[in-house]
Amino acid sequence: MSPMRKVLLLCAAAVCGAFPTACGPSLLDLEPQEPSDLTVAQLVAKMNQATDPKGNYRNAKTYLMKQDLSSVKPGKKEYYATEVIFKAPDKMRTTTYRDGKAIAAVIFNGRQGWNVNLLKNRSEKIKPGLPLSLVRIFTQMATPGVNVSKIFKQITIDISYKDGLKTYRLICDPGIDGIAPYIIYVDGKTFLTRKLETIMYAVDGKEYLYSANTTSYVWISDIRIAETSVVYSLEQTDISTLKEFRLNPEIPDSEFMPPVPFNHTPPAVK
Repeated sequence: MSPMRKVLLLCAAAVCGAFPTACGPSLLDLEPQEPSDLTVAQLVAKMNQATDPKGNYRNAKTYLMKQDLSSVKPGKKEYYATEVIFKAPDKMRTTTYRDGKAIAAVIFNGRQGWNVNLLKNRSEKIKPGLPLSLVRIFTQMATPGVNVSKIFKQITIDISYKDGLKTYRLICDPGIDGIAPYIIYVDGKTFLTRKLETIMYAVDGKEYLYSANTTSYVWISDIRIAETSVVYSLEQTDISTLKEFRLNPEIPDSEFMPPVPFNHTPPAVK
């Protein structure tokens, strides 16, 4: 899996979810648990109160988030940085940096999306259908004020009690063939998201479990946001650390269009 795909997943985990690839749910633990004492709407309301009590995030028109990312696998460790910018109602750009230089970006402007190689100043349009649906869901999950009930076609809620801890489980099905459910685990005491699981494809096509675990939160502008997240997938561990988060910065619409390639010839002036 590409570093950019990893980055998208980690950024989503910092906000509220993740970005899966096309696959099935066979590796997810979907065994029934105890009935929930809250409805989905009631749990979402408590989660909003725990993370955004004054509605600053829900009412934001734009935001900027920067993270540091370390990626560790046997015999190798790599470091990246990311910048996510969002503009209402549905524009998002995620840029990846290595050694302080922008190397790649994923852009979605509400209708179209692009994968951008910033080193070569080239972009590839994301194909309609499943690929674009994945980017759209990712953007929706990272959009201020959007309820998960409006993103997913079906959500099942239940509870587990393990080691004396009460945990709500949301099984969120987008209802799109080829996209795995998002399984969100919420602390029954703090109502903070602690873990998100889904399934992804390896380069060879094999399915594997992806698990994003939020280990700490921090208050910024009266918003409680994930500070550190740890992702386990295959033999790789990715750790993201929040470096900056700002609400309502000025962001021009031009940020959500791919760059003009080096070989572009402007039209002749008549």
